[in-house]
Amino acid sequence: MSIVRAARAARLLLLGGLPLPLMGCFGPDTGALSFLASGNEKTQVARDVLRKASLLGGDVVVRGPEGYCVDRRSLRHRDTSGFALLASCESLSGVRGQQVEPVLMTVSVVSGGPEVQRPGATEIAALMAPAQVLAAHEDADLSLVHFASGGDGVLPGGDARHWRGGMVVNGNLVGLALYAQKGGAMAGGDGRRLLTELARSIRRASPDRPAGG
Repeated sequence: MSIVRAARAARLLLLGGLPLPLMGCFGPDTGALSFLASGNEKTQVARDVLRKASLLGGDVVVRGPEGYCVDRRSLRHRDTSGFALLASCESLSGVRGQQVEPVLMTVSVVSGGPEVQRPGATEIAALMAPAQVLAAHEDADLSLVHFASGGDGVLPGGDARHWRGGMVVNGNLVGLALYAQKGGAMAGGDGRRLLTELARSIRRASPDRPAGG
């Protein structure tokens, strides 16, 4: 993968917009409205809530941490890219279940190649400039950056603080983001833990493709 192509892919990955029609799935009344739905509507809601979803022909399998599901309506499939949105299974389905923090997480995928490398925290910060960086973390597989602004522009009524991350799965660039309620613990340090759990869950769910295969 050339340097120019890698830079373009990383920018697309990390700056890709969130599908606005899906914002309502995070609203506090979603569950209550689902309980009032007709039988057919409830069946459709259940079909729209997925425990996992495959992107890029199954190279990347998106599976949330326990208590978080994929909204099927959010899925975007293209030859070289994909997108998925996750929220609490309870808020998406309207069915009481495991109690988890109400956050919105997104997964964006761009095809890379056998030599693709994950974007570092410094690169992620540069792509999001001039947003202030509150914290950054890197390990062998994942880069995470905590930003002071921008989250409320994606999630109405949400906290400006949000997390973004990047990793590589089977030669594909995977971008992660987490948005939380205003003042919520997940908008702060706890968000790093949950986004790390999402990254691990995706790695466990995805197949182990041989390099260059």
